[in-house]
Amino acid sequence: MKRSYVAAATAAEVDDSPDGEVIGRSCSEPGLFPRLFPLLFQQHSASIGLYAARRLGPGPAEDIVAETFLEAYRHRDRYDAARRDARP
Repeated sequence: MKRSYVAAATAAEVDDSPDGEVIGRSCSEPGLFPRLFPLLFQQHSASIGLYAARRLGPGPAEDIVAETFLEAYRHRDRYDAARRDARP
């Protein structure tokens, strides 16, 4: 049985959770944001960086990743929590 989110959420607790659940919790419980949303970054930033690097070259890829997650954070309240994977 998976434990519920607590202030000391760890990557192991979130790894099994769909991205929509993690994003929803980061919205409904803002105090958990510093531990939850960065886990999504760790989980997805490499694939987004590789995608950007293939299309734009390695130079701008890092900025693209940062901008992608900044926008994702700003608009996380609009995310469809029914979607399991935030990457697409």
